[in-house]
Amino acid sequence: MRSNFLAAIFASVLTGFTTLATAEQVTVSSDPERTGAADRPALRQGIDIRETPNPEPLQSFRLRASLEDISTGPRGLRGALQTALGRDADWQAALLDVKVADRQVWQELLRFTPVVTGTLQTNHSSAADGSRPLDLVDRESYIAISASLPIWTSGSRYYGIKAARSRRDALVYEAMAARDQASIRLIDTWVRSLTGARDLELHQSSIERLKRLRTAVVARQRSGFASSDDIAMVDANLATANQTLSSIEGGLEKANGNLKRLAGQIPDRSARIVRFDVYFQAGKQAFIERAHRTNPSLQAAASRYRTETYSTRSAMSKLLPSVNLTGEYRHYLESSRQAYDDRGLTVGVRLQVPLFDLSSVAETAAQKARKEAALYREVSALNAVETQIDELWSDRKATIAMRNEAERELAARTNNAAAALNRFRKGLGSLEDAIRAQSSLLTAQRTALQLKAQKTVLSAQLLLISGQFTAAMLNQN
Repeated sequence: MRSNFLAAIFASVLTGFTTLATAEQVTVSSDPERTGAADRPALRQGIDIRETPNPEPLQSFRLRASLEDISTGPRGLRGALQTALGRDADWQAALLDVKVADRQVWQELLRFTPVVTGTLQTNHSSAADGSRPLDLVDRESYIAISASLPIWTSGSRYYGIKAARSRRDALVYEAMAARDQASIRLIDTWVRSLTGARDLELHQSSIERLKRLRTAVVARQRSGFASSDDIAMVDANLATANQTLSSIEGGLEKANGNLKRLAGQIPDRSARIVRFDVYFQAGKQAFIERAHRTNPSLQAAASRYRTETYSTRSAMSKLLPSVNLTGEYRHYLESSRQAYDDRGLTVGVRLQVPLFDLSSVAETAAQKARKEAALYREVSALNAVETQIDELWSDRKATIAMRNEAERELAARTNNAAAALNRFRKGLGSLEDAIRAQSSLLTAQRTALQLKAQKTVLSAQLLLISGQFTAAMLNQN
């Protein structure tokens, strides 16, 4: 009878697990257009989670509001960078990741401390003579307090600590990379704002020159030396210039809006585009060698490889013997035996040797593969950093050469525009030549301005990738 009762309990438990596993299965079609409400993962109540609005405001909105409440730093690019870093969500999240990794290091260190466990246990067993194996007549209950202290783990915990520290180092470097991304994003937006403001001034000046030219054409028409077609030509150029002006105003408004969101301020009218020429006395190879030592992304990849190396050694150590110092105090509460031994305090040394553990063998093999993958990722990061420096250096070199030529062209276009306008006023030159000279002058001015801004952004990117950028470089701005 007792055996039938146990068999019924076992069958009931097995049926329950089978039913639960079947209920947890969800079928989702691989075709997005065929995935309907019946295919979606739903809550137990049958409510589609994507069709249920959240009645509470999202926590992300509250967090973003708190970041935007951070006080604005001092005026200027350096103060804007200080505020932008305080508001940047990626940077703040990376700092918290470092904090988590630091706690994990302490977690590994605390594995060398004793583990104390309290136990309350009740056992029912058959008679010792084995006459009726299913008749659970003997019983005992006890409480126990046990402690275990690792003495020798064949390097498992030692390498676990080193892996945790390397993982923390990797997250520190990744946080630095996030900081650099936030920095270059702000510098690029700041420069675009300055460039947009200066470009706006150039177009306003060009429009004023066209208006003065139109006044001169009207005066000549009254004297019979110009026609209505000449006035229409100037008006057409004025309309085109006003269209471009509106486009520039829109771009400037977007750049300033981004700056206000990032740093809570926009550049002053007296602000100038930052220059980094003093930090480029050394050649490209010096930048590459510096990046090998200090580039955050490359250092993070190297730390990840060290992490996997130590994790591999820790996994291999699980296949080796371990020694623990153990202690236990046990107090029996009940026993059906005539006499039982309340052992009290017991202290011993336990030697454990893994004899058959396929899961640890599989874990070690997987960890070796992770180690090799991490090494390939480090090589990929190394190639990416060197390629970026090569490309940015070439772009900066070409930009400098183009800007030098643009400055010479600007000087020539300035003289040519003044001469063409003077000839037209004296009646010695055509209106087409005067308008064309003014248009060429504006183009040369905009080209020189854009190349100056491009050089600044490329310089900042090179300094960041090589790992030598500091906020002190922005003091001049």
